[in-house]
Amino acid sequence: MIKQQNNLDNNKSSSPTNQNMKDDTENGEIKLSGFVTAWIIEDGVETLAHKKSNLVVSNGKKILAGLLSGKGADRKISTLKLGTGVGAPSFTETNLNQSEYFQPIDQGTVEVKADNTITYTITVATTAANSDTGPVAYTEAGLFSGGIEPLMYARETFPAMNKDAGRGLKFQWVLSF
Repeated sequence: MIKQQNNLDNNKSSSPTNQNMKDDTENGEIKLSGFVTAWIIEDGVETLAHKKSNLVVSNGKKILAGLLSGKGADRKISTLKLGTGVGAPSFTETNLNQSEYFQPIDQGTVEVKADNTITYTITVATTAANSDTGPVAYTEAGLFSGGIEPLMYARETFPAMNKDAGRGLKFQWVLSF
């Protein structure tokens, strides 16, 4: 049985190794969970901007089913999307509230670990995700599958991270099974 991990409690330890990321197979369940850390990069210095558990949405199960059955080989997590939408994440969401930018994930930055986690490290360059009219205040991010109709696997919201040509962004997204 696959059980959705919906723990968004800010009072938990801000670490991807905290209790909500641990293996829970003793009761026969596999819990899907995620943890996001984000930094703003300016003048080569990374400043922590956000660190929190995130929501794995209902399409996460569809992605896994497609991958396990071999009928969704194009469904691997392959894209980070950033948006400026507002509102708390919901399990039934299928997209960001206001998608503004997407970036393919360099598969060379994906690390599969023996503890049943996958770590995606995605850096948005200073030259990317900018606006001609001033800084963009990104407030949401999501991991999406590939394919003709990409599916959102996970979504996170955060206080505005202002992005302009002088700033880069870095996300480390840890998924646990």
